[in-house]
Amino acid sequence: MKTLTLPLDKTATPSPVSSPLLQKELTQSAFIEKQLACQPLAASFGQASKSDRRAAKASLPHSRLRLRVYHTADYQEIAQKYYQAQLEVLKEFGVNGISSIKNKWWENPTSYMLVIEDAETGELGAGMRLDVVDPSHPIPLEEALKQLSPDIVPRVHKYNHILGEACGAWVKKEFSERGLPKLLMRSLIAFSVKVRVQVIVALANQYTKRMTEELGFTSIPNLGSNAAFCYPDTRYLSTAVEIEDTLHLPTLPATERELVNQLRKQPLQTFYETYRGSEVISIECDLRLW
Repeated sequence: MKTLTLPLDKTATPSPVSSPLLQKELTQSAFIEKQLACQPLAASFGQASKSDRRAAKASLPHSRLRLRVYHTADYQEIAQKYYQAQLEVLKEFGVNGISSIKNKWWENPTSYMLVIEDAETGELGAGMRLDVVDPSHPIPLEEALKQLSPDIVPRVHKYNHILGEACGAWVKKEFSERGLPKLLMRSLIAFSVKVRVQVIVALANQYTKRMTEELGFTSIPNLGSNAAFCYPDTRYLSTAVEIEDTLHLPTLPATERELVNQLRKQPLQTFYETYRGSEVISIECDLRLW
């Protein structure tokens, strides 16, 4: 499979989003409410005037956000901040036993962090990882499922170096209600081809499954009961899902596929989102690898 190569110029200036698709209303996740959930939120990109943006900056905390992708091995300090932030969010919701936080992922040389931070203070507000499987580093999904379905290990390692897991997602409460989970997942899909990932897998619970379906994920066949199982505890019915072709994305709806391709063609963009119907936040999306 041919791999799409993206430019690495880190001196470019962010340009405003020009695609009309990015002016559509977004579907917001209530991962937001539960840090792992889905509900609609009316929000539009590219509609704000300069005066609106200045007013938002003055009145709304965290009104200027930045999304970046870091190679974990090269940014251990950020990895530890990421780890602590995810741990704190999980504790707030009484969630234990998450394999994506227990497997020393920061030691995986093919782990990548997508991080959303406050552009002015540098505070980390949300994150998601792409962990690529290799012979020495299991991904969280296989650690979570190997007791339920032992054949998951050889199935995963059949795709060493070209299969990655979208995992380790979290959003701080004060950064919620901005559509960040879906933006992170869409950005992860766009970025995946840059590191030659051809297959993406994930664990979606009853709150996030809708979002993953909207982004083209389908259930992994022959795994558990309809690929569903209780994880990380009995409150959550999770499903193992996948995107099998990250380059062509045949399972994505046309509008989402176009948004992903827009991010691949233009990995440095600035979005403007209407927040709670009136205030505006800006999100500088930088998918060049740092």
